[in-house]
Amino acid sequence: MAGSIPASALKYKIMYETLEHWKQYKQEKDLQTKIAKEFSLPVSDNSSKLVTDYAKKEFDEWMKDLIARNGTTEY
Repeated sequence: MAGSIPASALKYKIMYETLEHWKQYKQEKDLQTKIAKEFSLPVSDNSSKLVTDYAKKEFDEWMKDLIARNGTTEY
């Protein structure tokens, strides 16, 4: 199997790619927020809202919905 990646290395590659995607997403959200503030645009979505800004019950309901839609992974 020339060119295959061992499972342990693949796990770290996936984690690295996930972090890179998250950083890119975060940069885009920060830029959108900055532009919205600069031009006095309304910010209507809650995607930049921190978990601590939500009530625990509201967060639990959101997490249950997310798990129901996407499922879970057993490790």
